[in-house]
Amino acid sequence: MLMKQFQGENMFWDNVENIRRVQGFTYRQLAAALNMSETTISSMRKFKTEPRVSDAIKIADVIGIDVRQLVG
Repeated sequence: MLMKQFQGENMFWDNVENIRRVQGFTYRQLAAALNMSETTISSMRKFKTEPRVSDAIKIADVIGIDVRQLVG
């Protein structure tokens, strides 16, 4: 169960990274749009911390995709 959850977290941040690059967002721009610090975004990525549902939805909105594309 834990491994499955960890893989899902990897997938989430991998998907954010891929879409962010394609759309030309920097992490600074993403953090500003989410009203978070760049350090917070970096820490979540580095430690593969799963964001709260509300944050995942905000991230998806900012990069212009459905949140289901980030988690699945």
